[in-house]
Amino acid sequence: MTSKTKYLPSLSNRGIETNRDPFNTEIDAMWIDKERPFMFWQLTAQLAATLPLLAFAALLMYEVMQKDEKQAIANLEQRAVVAAAAVGREAERVKTRLQLLAEQDVALVGDVTQVRRLAARLIETDPAIAGASAVDRQGQLIFTTYRPEGTPPPRISLSSGAALVFEREEAYISGLTPGGLNDALLIGFATPWRVNGVLRYSLHMSLKPSALGGILRDQRWPVTWTAALIDQNMRIVARSRDEAANFSQPATPTLQEFIKARGAGIGRSRTRDGVDVITAVVQVPGTPWWLAAGLPYEALKAESDKPVQQLVIGGVMLVLVGVGLSVLLSRRLNEDLLSLTQGRSTSGSRIQELRALDVQRLVLNNGLIGMVRLKNRHSVWHNRALETIFGYGPGELAGHSPRLMHLDDSSFEAFGQQAYPVLRSGKPYRTQTQMVRKDGSRLWADVSGIELSPGETLWIIVDISAAKEEQARTEALAFYDGLTGLPNRTLLIDRLHLALASARRSQQSIVLGFIDLNGFKAVNDTLGHAAGDQLLKTVAERIQRCIRSHDTVARLGGDEFVILLTQLSDASEVEEILDRVCDAIAEPATVDGQTCTVSASIGTAAFPDDEVQEPDALLALADARMYREKQKHSRQQS
Repeated sequence: MTSKTKYLPSLSNRGIETNRDPFNTEIDAMWIDKERPFMFWQLTAQLAATLPLLAFAALLMYEVMQKDEKQAIANLEQRAVVAAAAVGREAERVKTRLQLLAEQDVALVGDVTQVRRLAARLIETDPAIAGASAVDRQGQLIFTTYRPEGTPPPRISLSSGAALVFEREEAYISGLTPGGLNDALLIGFATPWRVNGVLRYSLHMSLKPSALGGILRDQRWPVTWTAALIDQNMRIVARSRDEAANFSQPATPTLQEFIKARGAGIGRSRTRDGVDVITAVVQVPGTPWWLAAGLPYEALKAESDKPVQQLVIGGVMLVLVGVGLSVLLSRRLNEDLLSLTQGRSTSGSRIQELRALDVQRLVLNNGLIGMVRLKNRHSVWHNRALETIFGYGPGELAGHSPRLMHLDDSSFEAFGQQAYPVLRSGKPYRTQTQMVRKDGSRLWADVSGIELSPGETLWIIVDISAAKEEQARTEALAFYDGLTGLPNRTLLIDRLHLALASARRSQQSIVLGFIDLNGFKAVNDTLGHAAGDQLLKTVAERIQRCIRSHDTVARLGGDEFVILLTQLSDASEVEEILDRVCDAIAEPATVDGQTCTVSASIGTAAFPDDEVQEPDALLALADARMYREKQKHSRQQS
């Protein structure tokens, strides 16, 4: 009775009898007291129920934000690796062309005139190459394609690249170097030229930086991202945008410090405009160059902070609405309770109305994230966002099992077998899974759950389909050619590794066919690049129809394709497949209403017949043999 009597003075002050029914006295003491009115307890209970759920939602959104940031940075690094590989392939292509020129029969016997003519013909068919030349140890220019044939070549200062060729007897790739007729800035490639087995000359070929800039732009970077190719002297060779304004300029001091201190990796740098940038730096394979891809930090934060900002704003508004409604309802109920304690009659309908009101519907019915409370795996409450995400109308999910949102019975059961043991142990459960909308379309969802009581769980569902699509698109850029959809060099090398390992175990043969199109440049020049792209798609489809299901056809870039033949029975099977490929490519094709015809030059390399053990070496051998076939075709045409 001690707890009761301390409230009696407040009751007697109101003129209420203290000898009434003790139960009514308890009600009066607990709910009508001015220090702690009913409104206080009502708001306290509401906030106690609501704020943990909002905090859980905020924590979830923060985790999503952190994951999105990490995914964006991972995408940046992956895209940088893909772009660096593309630039590396172009450099390797030019270097291979130069080395093959030095290995021609006319070069091995020192026929300078014929080597110059071969170089000039190569330059005519390759728009990326600016010119070719050769120099001896004394700096005497032996020939150059920058001057008409027969013009006496002058003596020049021996370049650092030429000096290194003579000193180390190995190929060299320069940074931006003046060259050509107008001393334009070019990329120089140099390789030893041996005559009768003796190193006599340094053979050079110059690559136009604009060709490398085109490769960067072809990667289709997001609007706020920028990629730059940086040579060994820390000068910008090419950029994915604003190339003219930055070409040949030094890289920013922070980027130079980053590369010198760490080399490849992820970090921060600052642009000339003072913008902080998340930077991924990758060494371009086979070159002394670096590729740096940058994502502005503020753009990354703005994109990842957006869901959290929406949640905070929406959550605060919902809480304020809930508090306001609770204040109104509490006042009405307080009046009813006061009437009861003073003996006045009341229907009690307002009290029953308040008890039936689902406070969660008022506070948690938002459009940001889906929420559902389950009892024995059946919905007892859900918000409108859940209906929106899965395409249901108001009330359609009420009382139903979440089986409606799973792909099939087996996936629904598997989800329960994985999730509920974790929940029963007192831990939250989280996963990413495919689910299904009412119309049958699929979505990727981030699903998090907690156990409220035995058999009762609360789930939060976020649609992450857009993030998954971006991830798939990035993977496609990494492993597949954007024009034809064929595997690219990266995926080809991976499959070639597997094929070689399998061939060693089973003692079977594999054959690599390197394909280059004859006459493709004429199509590009006369009908335009769009027509050329359409022709490449047609050729890719024809090659695919000619090979078997377990073989691979890949596009390396330009008009170069590679086929990987495995599980071969004999040599005649290879000849049959290659003949089919050549015949299919040579069939006339209609592009933009015009009929055009190309043919194929194919070089092959085989394991184990050619005694080559590594994928890159096997590919280089097939490329060299293809080039010889192409030379024969050019001589026949001329």
